Amino acid sequence: MSDQLQISCASYHDLPEVAQVHVTSWKQAYVGQVPQAYLDSLDAARRLRAWQEQFPNRDVSGLFVAKMNDKATGFVCFGSARDQDRQDWEEIYAIYVLKEYWGRSVGYALYKNACAGIREKGFQKAYLWVLDTNHQAVTAYQRWGGVVEHDRVKDHVIGGHPVKELSVLFNFT
Repeated sequence: MSDQLQISCASYHDLPEVAQVHVTSWKQAYVGQVPQAYLDSLDAARRLRAWQEQFPNRDVSGLFVAKMNDKATGFVCFGSARDQDRQDWEEIYAIYVLKEYWGRSVGYALYKNACAGIREKGFQKAYLWVLDTNHQAVTAYQRWGGVVEHDRVKDHVIGGHPVKELSVLFNFT
């Protein structure tokens, strides 16, 4: 039986799987980019509580989950821009796929569903933030038509380690 990818709007019931994908994908994608001790400290139960607190109350206008054979393989979350100078844009807050599904178009399918949701809301542009060291993601976003703004950088600290995020722009016109 071949894997059949299904993408749907997530419900409250999907949040445990979303939280597990969130934590597992971080532990897979960010090895060598953030401290290992930080990755080891990530906990799906804690992440689930955060999702449960945000999901019904926060303006999460889009949360889609990807499943293959009824197993969550990834998710995308998008909504109102958080950057003050981009209020006429939407922001893709997160897009994560389990490593075993990388290269199988799961991320792209999630991205395309997010684009459709963003266009339905009347927006023509979106952006996301990505670690500058996450070369695989940056390459994928560029392949999907994203433009990296190398001069727009955010400095953060993750697990006591300084990191930089780059902005990637998407235009749907």
